Amino acid sequence: YVSVPIIRSMDGGGILVELGHGIRGLVPANHLFDKAQASGKGGSSYRSKVRAEKFRVGNKIDVRCLQVDEDARRCILTAKKALLQSDSDDPITEYSNIEAEKIATGFITRVDRSGVTVTFYNNVYGKATARRLAEELGVEDPTTNYHVGDVIRARVVSCHRYKLELSLNTSIADDGGINKGPSKTGTKLEPGSVLPAKCMKIVQLFDSRLRDDGVSFIPGYAVVTIKAKHLNIDDEGQSVDCKIPFDQILDAYDTDATTSAEGLDKMARRVLKVGKKINQAAVVIFSGKDGTSGKIAMPVVSLRPAMVKTAKLIAESEEGTTKVSLPSPVSSLYQGAIVQGYCTRLDPRHGAFIRFLNGLTGLIPKLKGGLDVNLFDTVLCRISALDVTSGSRPKILLKRLRSIEGVDSRKQTSDEKEIDIKVDEIVGDVRVENVNFARATATLIGDKYKGAKVRARIHFTMAVQPSTPRMPLKQPVADDNDDTDSHTDASKAKITSHHPFHKWSSGDVLHHVKCVAVENRNGTLHIELSVTEDSSKAKPSKKGKKGGASGENNPGPTFASEASHLPTGTAISGVITRVCSQNRGVWIHVCPGTTGFVSGMELSDDIDILNNLKQYYKVGGVLSCSVMEKRGRINKKNQQEDEQAEQIIYASALHFHGNKNQSGKRPAGKLVIGRINRSMKPQHAPALMLELRGGYEARCDITELDEMDEWENMPLGRLDSSVIGSASSTPQHKEKNSQGAIVTDESADDNDDGDEDSIMSDEEEDAVAGGSDYPTGKYVRCRVLPGFKSASAIEVSLRESRLDGDLEDDEAPEPKEMVHAYVINTNKKGCFVRLSRFVEGRIILKELADGFLPDPAAMFPQGRLVIGKVKEVRHLPKDTKKGKKYTTKVTVDLDMRESTLLEDEDKITYDDIKIGEKYKGTVTRVEPYGVFVRLENSEMTGLAHLSECSDNYIKNLTDLYDPGDLVKALVIKKDEEQNRFGLSLKASHFEDDSDSDDDDESTSSSESGSDDEADDALNDVLVSDAEDSDVVDSDDENFASKLAAKMKGGNNDDDDDDDDDDEISSDEGSSSSSDGDDDDDSSSSDDNDEVDENRPTAMDTDVGFNWGSKLKSTDAKGDDGDGSSDSDSSDDSDDDDNDEIDKAGKSSHKARKKAAARRKEEKEISARESALADGTADSNPETSADFERLLAADPNASENWIRYMAYHLSLADIDSARNVANRAFDRIEFRQEDEKLNVWTALLTLEFKYGTPKTQQATIDRASQHNNPKKVYLRVCEMLEREVDGSVASSNSAHTHDAAVARADELFLKMCKKFKSKKTVWIAHLKYLLKSARHEEAHALLKRAMQSLPDYKHVETMSKFAQLEFEHGSPERARTIYGTLIEKHPKRLDLLFVYVDKEVKHGELAAARDIFMNV
Repeated sequence: YVSVPIIRSMDGGGILVELGHGIRGLVPANHLFDKAQASGKGGSSYRSKVRAEKFRVGNKIDVRCLQVDEDARRCILTAKKALLQSDSDDPITEYSNIEAEKIATGFITRVDRSGVTVTFYNNVYGKATARRLAEELGVEDPTTNYHVGDVIRARVVSCHRYKLELSLNTSIADDGGINKGPSKTGTKLEPGSVLPAKCMKIVQLFDSRLRDDGVSFIPGYAVVTIKAKHLNIDDEGQSVDCKIPFDQILDAYDTDATTSAEGLDKMARRVLKVGKKINQAAVVIFSGKDGTSGKIAMPVVSLRPAMVKTAKLIAESEEGTTKVSLPSPVSSLYQGAIVQGYCTRLDPRHGAFIRFLNGLTGLIPKLKGGLDVNLFDTVLCRISALDVTSGSRPKILLKRLRSIEGVDSRKQTSDEKEIDIKVDEIVGDVRVENVNFARATATLIGDKYKGAKVRARIHFTMAVQPSTPRMPLKQPVADDNDDTDSHTDASKAKITSHHPFHKWSSGDVLHHVKCVAVENRNGTLHIELSVTEDSSKAKPSKKGKKGGASGENNPGPTFASEASHLPTGTAISGVITRVCSQNRGVWIHVCPGTTGFVSGMELSDDIDILNNLKQYYKVGGVLSCSVMEKRGRINKKNQQEDEQAEQIIYASALHFHGNKNQSGKRPAGKLVIGRINRSMKPQHAPALMLELRGGYEARCDITELDEMDEWENMPLGRLDSSVIGSASSTPQHKEKNSQGAIVTDESADDNDDGDEDSIMSDEEEDAVAGGSDYPTGKYVRCRVLPGFKSASAIEVSLRESRLDGDLEDDEAPEPKEMVHAYVINTNKKGCFVRLSRFVEGRIILKELADGFLPDPAAMFPQGRLVIGKVKEVRHLPKDTKKGKKYTTKVTVDLDMRESTLLEDEDKITYDDIKIGEKYKGTVTRVEPYGVFVRLENSEMTGLAHLSECSDNYIKNLTDLYDPGDLVKALVIKKDEEQNRFGLSLKASHFEDDSDSDDDDESTSSSESGSDDEADDALNDVLVSDAEDSDVVDSDDENFASKLAAKMKGGNNDDDDDDDDDDEISSDEGSSSSSDGDDDDDSSSSDDNDEVDENRPTAMDTDVGFNWGSKLKSTDAKGDDGDGSSDSDSSDDSDDDDNDEIDKAGKSSHKARKKAAARRKEEKEISARESALADGTADSNPETSADFERLLAADPNASENWIRYMAYHLSLADIDSARNVANRAFDRIEFRQEDEKLNVWTALLTLEFKYGTPKTQQATIDRASQHNNPKKVYLRVCEMLEREVDGSVASSNSAHTHDAAVARADELFLKMCKKFKSKKTVWIAHLKYLLKSARHEEAHALLKRAMQSLPDYKHVETMSKFAQLEFEHGSPERARTIYGTLIEKHPKRLDLLFVYVDKEVKHGELAAARDIFMNV
């Protein structure tokens, strides 16, 4: 459209034009000019001036239609000159009409690092990828070369439906840009081929990535493209993409590049640039075709200068004439061949893996210096062993070479002096040149060796003499700087005062030195020397005579080329190179290339020495020992480890000194030394596993750890046996030799000290620490016991009585005896316990406690010490449980309920019930046909038929009897066959009875005495403990011992109370009438019965506080208050009792006191029942049962869960409070996020008050995973802020306040770093600093916040900061901030109103009026 008028200028910068006939079109602001708006200084003002002049309303301009939206009746136009003048004949308007190689003009609509998007007419668009831009135009970063809105010409590469691929390289040759005819003169992409320089262009870079282990990484790589003219390929006109890994750039890399992916990427990006050509030759190391799997991948090339040089020499010379080769899987390899590759992986267990062409790999064993190779280094090697029969790829063992000089020159030249040194030949004097921990280099100074190529050294084991002092030390020496517990390079280790090289230095001359080994390496003699007795007696030139203790029986140095050359029993001297942690043993060097291990139990038979090995055995010290027989198991799965284990000598110092009694299992009664190993899976748990000399396993049952009277709760800690078993089964260097704690490779000690005991995680080690008396590595004396026939482990005991010679088994308990036992396992079948090695028992779940236990398995874990009463004892026959390793001789049934444990006499049985006898009882069930009554002090229940329930006719029994009523019953019949009996409750049977006090006095053994004693015992143990502050808590670790002591104290009190009760009963009986006796009977004896009988069936109230705490005021008011009929009748009965007592005038003060206590208890029970009935108990729960009922009704209420946690904290039960919180997270619905967050806040508060830094951080991490992490951190910071305020208000020490401030600062900084784009966290931190009067820090933090927050959040953040300044800082500074904000944002009325509000609240009404005046 030519010369169309401009009718309107739009706010966004665009213009509206009239196309004719009422049709209007919009020209957007970015379509007014060809180029995007310049970002430089002055660009915006110049563009504005041009637009104002050229696109003024009324002016006429030329436009072109870009897009028409018929539905919206909208037309988008462009005024770009480049678009107006191009493609006027054949523009791109539809995907269907696009052909390849078509060139068209469009405009850029998007630019990012992935490429450039170009849009044509009718919203047809395509993309030119960044890789294509780098390949064709050398563009490294598209965002720096192209901008949105620019007009650009593009060439169509391909079009598939609506996917248009473009190229911005429009310079095409006449022949279409395609070279006709195949090029056959280039390089073939085969392993070992050399690519010329400048033939590769970098098109893309990929960063390195971590492996699954999170430590090692896969190197990144660069993708390069090679044009067809440089290659000998069949595809005409095609380029080939290859890969250059970042580890194929140099021959050697620095430490940063080999240890971290970031360091390698940084180095690579420094030398490799996208779009640039590589100006050096390369060698193909992988062709892209895997011969074994048949997979096709991208070819890989290497830029390593050394490998490129070798490949060029191979290509230029005749086949087989070069000294060094680059082998591939198809190469003809032979032993002794010199090969070149690069180190692709270092394995501390095996050595260095060397990679060659097409994936061929060899190994330099670590014993041959494999671990001395640096990762990614180019390495020159000789093939020392070759196995071509194992598979498609040969197995290659390599030996590293430093250079190729002299590799093929095996013959001596005519002018070189030939010498011949034989083994055991005395070479004379030598001069020490250099000394390190492992060896000393020396020079032969004899005349016959002048001019000869000889290199000599003295291994530190060859400097040992019989007179050298031996370990252990006579007195312990604490660890000092010269004692190291980690393997370091032998050349860098420090020589201690116990080392054979102590006092050696460079320049010393040794005499009469002997040769023990000779090797000719490329014409140079390498000899190993040994110092003789004559050498040690000679005077060195500088240091004088070398002193040492006499030791005629100590062996001298021993040399053996292989460990197998030292037969069993050979006396050797070894130099200690390492003292293992956990007292597992010591590593020694016997001779060059041969290491040995001496387990702790083969070092000494002194317990003090064994438990302090590092103080008696020092690194560098000499140890005399004998070679032991190897009886290790064959490991077919890992033959290499077995081969390495064959190079290790297992030795014994005890065997050398004559203690040879180690073969065969230990007989019963033998006193032995064992080493505790908590990582071994316990056999027949709970038990402590030990290691004995000779490689035998021993088991100490938990009942044999200490004397029965001194048993402790959880002696082995809280670690479950399954956890220990999983730790011990970890496949990392397990001990395979039967000689004790021996590993197959010395390097096993490098990984967490190499001990099998260190396999456990931190949590497992913390759990094991619960049994601190029995840590791993501790040596103990133990007595061998008669064991189980089928068990593999030897049974031992640690009891003092056993060590003194008592081997008798513990006697089986008798029925009704109180016993202690350890929990074995708790499941739905019950709690299984062990009383001794051969006696086990079971407690059914309902007999674990009087009340309900929500989680018996958690409350009675394995190893907990419990107390119970024996119900039944069963002696099992010998043939029971055949085929099982561990059998039980006696089984018992136990009862652990407190009500059972506190019983003072036997319960009434069926045989004790006599017809015509009268008994007290409790109504358990009321049926239309009769009432069931359970007799007092028994488990027997009888039926009172409807006809025997009353002397009068009763229409409904429920009107007269309720469950729980205390009654008297007469036995009227018995059914011997079915063990049933009938009762009568008629009042006429009891008219002639004497009063209850007389009854109690006459039958004190069965009624009153037992009632008072039982009542007093229960009160003493279960109620009065609150006053004594000695509550017996069933969750207490020492529950059993405390309960036993409490029972003992209760029995003593019963005796005293019994005498008093007898006196009271006699006085009351002599002065009371029969009516009064009945009333007193119902108010005293029956009350006691009610307390005793209702306890097993009612709610468990033993929670450590007084149930009547809420009712004290009610009691103080007297009996005038309103109450139920039950309470009224109870009051009347109590008044009658008082009247009778007053009339009698002879009752004692103690009787009145007890009567008052009974009345009080009745009122409390009545009030509690009323509260439960009308639901008011839920408003103030006092027991676990109350809380559980509340939570069952409303599990989503966080308030109830938090109150439940507070209840446990009031009882000092922190673990239970944590468990309540964890239950809440599972019970609260996932939609109730705020409720869950409230509980998380409560748990965080608990951890910050009672937990450790480790548990606090763990709880924060857990809470962040399950909630909005920002909210979690805000709440934690709020808690820490309150803690800081509290430390100031409570006037604590300055140290406490500083510690609180440091914790708060650390978490606030961590929160701001973690959520730096959230303004809420910055505002919270600013508020905290301003409240603490740390204004300078707050201002610095505000600057950081402005740099981290997005621009649109700056206004809100500054406004909040100004408000905080009004409240806690400087009002003048706040006014300055608000003034600046309102000036920049005059339309933000919310800022104005907040500013005015703050001034008014600050009392500055005049300033507020001025603000309105200035608006």
